[in-house]
Amino acid sequence: MKSLYAGLLTVVLLASQAAWAQTPSAGPHFYALEHGVVEYEISGAVKGKEILYFDGWGMRQARYKTAETPRWGTTSTITLNLGAQITVVDPAKNLGQKMEDQNLKKLLESRKADDPQVVSLELFTQLGGKKIKTENFLDRPCDVWETTSPKMKVWMWNGISLKTEIDTPEGPVVYRAIQIDEASVIEEKVFVVPETVHFIKGDLNQILISKGRENGIKIAG
Repeated sequence: MKSLYAGLLTVVLLASQAAWAQTPSAGPHFYALEHGVVEYEISGAVKGKEILYFDGWGMRQARYKTAETPRWGTTSTITLNLGAQITVVDPAKNLGQKMEDQNLKKLLESRKADDPQVVSLELFTQLGGKKIKTENFLDRPCDVWETTSPKMKVWMWNGISLKTEIDTPEGPVVYRAIQIDEASVIEEKVFVVPETVHFIKGDLNQILISKGRENGIKIAG
């Protein structure tokens, strides 16, 4: 169940159906914007902030997140989405984990190299997402999508989630965009994993909790 929540939330934060805001290039796209930066405030059962950097029409993304939960304590993570390849890093502990989105991989392999359509909408609908209405958020027209398992509602603009309300086992969590930069060209360094990171197998959160307990750090959960 935990992987279902994580996988669906990843798709939601990537995807939506929208009119092109810029002239698209050839090849698959996650977003209808070529590059940008979105800053989020996180509230509810999780509290913190996240900054999304993206280019290549969303096919390269970097999420820098600092959050606090009763279960995990305070954590900082970097999540890189490079096509179907996902890398999650805890920079404070120099630990990382690599994985592959198999559904996205299959979808990308089924598309022609010059197909510019947004693939993440198809991923989202495969997971049961349904558009329920159109509504403005931050003075931008958003398609509002909803899922029932897990229960979630997402406000999407040009393929980018501006607001997400999701029910988790720990309680409701809300991601809310507070600043959007559509003009900035993204520096390559945000997509680079530090050479000192040691990659591991298994659940990164569980490993970090075990290490914390070994070092006398009290972590709820």
